Amino acid sequence: VDEPQQRVPPEDHNFSIAETASVTTEYQELKALIIESNTKNEELKRLITVNNIVVLAMASPRATSTSSMRKIHQDNFKQRLIERYQCSHPTNRDVIKCMVTGHYFSISNVVAGHIISLDQIHSLPAVGLSMDKVYDEKNGILWHEEIEKKYSSQQLTLLYNRNTHLITIQILYDALLTERIGNLTKKVLGLPSSKDALLYSDINNRQISLPTLVFPYRRAIMWVAKHAYRIALGSPVPHICATNSNPTDIEWSETFNSLNDSIGFIGSAFQSSLEIDNISNI
Repeated sequence: VDEPQQRVPPEDHNFSIAETASVTTEYQELKALIIESNTKNEELKRLITVNNIVVLAMASPRATSTSSMRKIHQDNFKQRLIERYQCSHPTNRDVIKCMVTGHYFSISNVVAGHIISLDQIHSLPAVGLSMDKVYDEKNGILWHEEIEKKYSSQQLTLLYNRNTHLITIQILYDALLTERIGNLTKKVLGLPSSKDALLYSDINNRQISLPTLVFPYRRAIMWVAKHAYRIALGSPVPHICATNSNPTDIEWSETFNSLNDSIGFIGSAFQSSLEIDNISNI
């Protein structure tokens, strides 16, 4: 499997992207709009489809910008995550739960993070998912914005344990252990010395909060984790925390066997081709 590569529209074009599960329907609707407009609307220039994404290229200021479209998708994605993982507050709509700390923060401080990110969208087929699943709520986690930043930069990762069925946070770089998590204090974890700064060491190996028998895409979690570990372990500077928590080749292999997925990794000892069973949340 190739490493994740950033996939963005060329900078010299002005794109408005409408992601859809049914490219054909969207294509026909937009094509009809162009035909109806004929040549009177010079903004509508061309319509193309790329990897199940319908792209409408605009010649002048776009009617719906890429950033606006992404915000709409992201807001809907966040709401579905709140519902799936039961992160709403019973009485206060202005706060939601961070699945790592278990603490309720302002809704603006809790991010709807993608397990496989938008920049890695082309990698979704590697875990048996179509690219429209990037906004599937099972491809997401709700966590504090500071934790999301470290996940995006692969300084920490999620890890699934098939024996305990727990998903935990794993810090991959030793220097991060002593770094503060924004302005948070230990109070958010209910720890002693609650006025002291909350460090990344405080959440290392911490279980994320999930409703009973409700999981994100664990294949996606392990795919991202495998690549994150490979980068950390390949660093010129040894990182004890990554070395200590890195599963063995057998453990990686047995985990994927237990998830019944068809997947392979660069640097791993296995290339499994397995039948997908009827587990809906893998």
